[in-house]
Amino acid sequence: MEDTLLVDALRRGEAPAFETLVRNHGPRLLEMTRRLLRHDDDAARAAVQDAFVLAFDAIEGFDGVELAAWLHDLARSAALLRLPRPLAEEPIDALLPAFLDDGHHVRHPHAWSAPAEAGAPVRDAVDRLPDAFRIVLLLHDGEGLGVSAVARALGLTDNLVKLRLHRARQALRGLLEAHFGREN
Repeated sequence: MEDTLLVDALRRGEAPAFETLVRNHGPRLLEMTRRLLRHDDDAARAAVQDAFVLAFDAIEGFDGVELAAWLHDLARSAALLRLPRPLAEEPIDALLPAFLDDGHHVRHPHAWSAPAEAGAPVRDAVDRLPDAFRIVLLLHDGEGLGVSAVARALGLTDNLVKLRLHRARQALRGLLEAHFGREN
């Protein structure tokens, strides 16, 4: 069903429209909330349910932006509300590259050659990051939010988001080195 027709049916309170909305958008929203909530299925499902309740309550005021994007934003916000505040900043130093006193890497990073089926190792490596860094990385690089939007969503400063994003990327590179790194 086309989004405009679906929204009209939702505004009229037609039960099949609600079922269509959940069936068409639920799986993708659940996947996203699971990533944000470390695959806590109960919390992820509750966040998606919260998003649909918000959508149903606000459908009259829906302004015609893309329906999928609107639902995605609602689900992301609902998931972020389920995160502990403030996010514990666990140490990440063990995952970061080490440097010699002269500033050179202890182990020189290798060129990468990522196979087409790189998704699973990357997801696993992201899941190994401490929450404070993982969430920033997922929101910025995964969800496409800007630094200021991530800062607002998490109640942080822009500079702290930039720092955590940089450290998360460095740690992620170290975690993935074994999978994709190759000597020149």
